[in-house]
Amino acid sequence: MISKKIIIVSGLIALLILLTACGQRTFVDGIGPTDPAGCKQRYDPIKQQRNFESCLYMVGISTNNADACLQITMFRDDCLYEVAGKTKNFALCLQIGGHEKQRNCFYVAATETTNPALCKQIVDERQRRECIFGIAIKSSNLDLCEQTIDQRDDCISFIAISTKNPALCEQVGELFKKDCLKRSSG
Repeated sequence: MISKKIIIVSGLIALLILLTACGQRTFVDGIGPTDPAGCKQRYDPIKQQRNFESCLYMVGISTNNADACLQITMFRDDCLYEVAGKTKNFALCLQIGGHEKQRNCFYVAATETTNPALCKQIVDERQRRECIFGIAIKSSNLDLCEQTIDQRDDCISFIAISTKNPALCEQVGELFKKDCLKRSSG
């Protein structure tokens, strides 16, 4: 599963880079532009590219404006990821170019909406099964456990334990059964 620490650290690094990129020309009025046109008025897109793109990033994530994100080259994927998460517009995940960030976007989308169809957008087979596994457990959906293949018994055991239903333990292999029965009964 995706570590929340990785996502948080990535976000903090991006924010640190953006803050240093703004330099002395940060939003003096404390408000800053609320649309991409305001960034063009404040910064020359060619001569002050870093400041301009930092401004677009801030506009994108503060106003949930995916169009602002799409104008960025440096932190485009981070911006789209943030906006997709905030707005629950997970179609934006398709516009993320970085494989890892796109996978994370679809994983979050799938688990937040408990929609296993979104897991199919994840290219890596193992990661796709982890996505389905997460949804199966979150939604207590035994049918989804069948799609996790090598994690099937783990999946059913987790559901049996979380729902306190030891009868489900009868569906797992002998290796898992004893522990499943013990932990789901108490």
